[in-house]
Amino acid sequence: MRSTLTNLIELVLFLGTLWVLAMVAVAHADVVVPEREVVAAVRDYALRTVEGGADVEVSCRWRGDLTVEGVGPVTLRACPSKAEGSAGGLPVSLEVRRGSKVMRNLLITAEVAYYDTVAVAARPLRHGEALTPDAVRFERREVTQMLERTFSRPEDLDGLQARTALPAGRVLDRRLTEGMTLIRRGEAVTILAGMGTVTISTSGRALSDGAAGDCIFVENGERQKIQGKVIKAGTVRVVF
Repeated sequence: MRSTLTNLIELVLFLGTLWVLAMVAVAHADVVVPEREVVAAVRDYALRTVEGGADVEVSCRWRGDLTVEGVGPVTLRACPSKAEGSAGGLPVSLEVRRGSKVMRNLLITAEVAYYDTVAVAARPLRHGEALTPDAVRFERREVTQMLERTFSRPEDLDGLQARTALPAGRVLDRRLTEGMTLIRRGEAVTILAGMGTVTISTSGRALSDGAAGDCIFVENGERQKIQGKVIKAGTVRVVF
């Protein structure tokens, strides 16, 4: 009987020791924030930050779970970062908080891809070819590296031509286009000059090519060199 009682006491003490050790382990356990929660916090912040109505897709470079020392729940708070960003990279400062205390402050880059329905070459285009409706089509494309340099409406292409040869499917970057040449060097032109409601005209010769709005030099009948702005095919207005 005594032996049985002794064994029982030893068992109780052993189980008690295990319980104490388990509580100590729990007390010193770290908090693990799953990767998906870190990514979601950064992604949601990025989506709120980009221009309203923009068609974007956001991904995050963070990989792996986040381990935070100590016990107690933690929260994630994404806020602006002072780090320099880029067209497709938005730096985000992610605060890991326990209550009001910031446990860690992480710099994470949100990768933002911008999309829009833009003009692309419908077929191979030659240098100088007019961007007529049959030469282009409109598709949803990523434009992250071409923000503010694409065409989203057919009327935006009026009077433009390809500045260089373009393959079919190429997004029409504004830098790859130019105004259609309305005046060729050596051509006869009409030179307009006026003040107020009075306008006079004379004949001359173009000394360079010009598109609508370009300022070019022309030569009048007295062989005087004059600068004028191209206003339509074969006509320039003197720039005073």
